[in-house]
Amino acid sequence: DQWGLLFTSFLRVLFACVVCLRMFQPHPNTDFEDVHHESLTTIRVAGVPEHFNLPWLMAIQNGTFERLGIRLEFVEVPGGTGAMMQMLESGEADIAVALTEGIIAHIIKTTNTDIRLIGTYVESPLIWGISAGSSISSVEDLKGKTFGISREGSGSQLMAYVLSEKQNWPQSDVHFATKHNFKGLRDSIADHSSQAFLWEAFMTKPFYDSGVLKKVGEVEAPWPAFMVCARQSWLSTLESQGRLVAVQKMFAGLEEACTQFKANQQESIKMITQKFGIKEEDATAWLSHVQYSTDNSLSSDILQSTMSTLNRVGVIPCAVEPASLCASHCAQLKA
Repeated sequence: DQWGLLFTSFLRVLFACVVCLRMFQPHPNTDFEDVHHESLTTIRVAGVPEHFNLPWLMAIQNGTFERLGIRLEFVEVPGGTGAMMQMLESGEADIAVALTEGIIAHIIKTTNTDIRLIGTYVESPLIWGISAGSSISSVEDLKGKTFGISREGSGSQLMAYVLSEKQNWPQSDVHFATKHNFKGLRDSIADHSSQAFLWEAFMTKPFYDSGVLKKVGEVEAPWPAFMVCARQSWLSTLESQGRLVAVQKMFAGLEEACTQFKANQQESIKMITQKFGIKEEDATAWLSHVQYSTDNSLSSDILQSTMSTLNRVGVIPCAVEPASLCASHCAQLKA
């Protein structure tokens, strides 16, 4: 009985200790953490699910943006530039990383659009592969044929116009069929609803290697591949909240990630091959070619020459002042 009383007393003391410990143990959701998360500026960024955008994902994974006070949500948009412009217009995204020509054409052609450029992302030009079915032997065979495009105003459509100019085809000889995304474009070759389409060359190469698609040529865009744009109303809201500096911090974190992406080549090439099925030698060639912006500035001369080309091939009705394409809140426009 004495041992039983001692054991009972021991259990009571042990229970009391556990209760005390639980009372004084910090709760995992502390007030500090709640304040920290509330202080973060949320930025919703839309971009295509392609190797160009891996630095964004790396910066999120490494906590780079959070360290700078930003909760960045990267939304992958397979539909491309046209789909991202719609997301910005509807308020589903705050910022888009999209094709230079697509953003410029959208701003000029869309009445009362709220979208403006805020920076350059990829300075090197995009190389577009010209994909076709087995019945097509060369680019010359595509005159009068139907090009698959992801949607109206997309890069796949705009670059088809650039190609037609290079080939001296009248615009009446260029026809389009909307296929929504990369898979839809590939399927359109198989079901013969289009005879060709243009898409980023390195993303398309695995399908050339497997024989699913036939490559009949390439065309290099005469402007930087990707720029960054945002809704002016969103920028104004940030400014009124005293949070506009978050955009500059976002670019600083992105530039840090891009530098690391280029410097750590072995790790970056491994990521590209695993995520996108691109061969190691192709990933190596692409990584040596791509050049990311080091200061996210915009060039007035480049904007002017891009508009001149888009106007010449009939994509836009006229050129405008380069400054009118840019957000006055934060864009750095240089000569």
